Amino acid sequence: MKLEDDDTQPPSAAAQATKTPAQWADVVFPKDERGARPFQFWQHATAEQLHGWKLHEHHAGKPMALTEAQYRGALEAAAASKLEPHAEALSEHLKREPREPVEADTEEDADKELG
Repeated sequence: MKLEDDDTQPPSAAAQATKTPAQWADVVFPKDERGARPFQFWQHATAEQLHGWKLHEHHAGKPMALTEAQYRGALEAAAASKLEPHAEALSEHLKREPREPVEADTEEDADKELG
């Protein structure tokens, strides 16, 4: 049996390689000749907020290290309509408490909540 057919083998070193989210963005969303990112880069920006990557960098003093699978999982979570974070890409510094949906009783209450 060939080694690559054996599902019991650990993932390759390339599959386990980690990069920062910004480094993965350079791989997944390379800039064009003008230095612009493709339209789909919004997924990275949304994933960055959803998973607390900047918050992590601020508190830990260094960026998160993600595998390509973790990064792509975070992009998929960011593109999902429910915006549920990809658990393996979450910063430990991002504390999320479950929240009950709040509906304003009146439009006036809604305006107060929005400031």
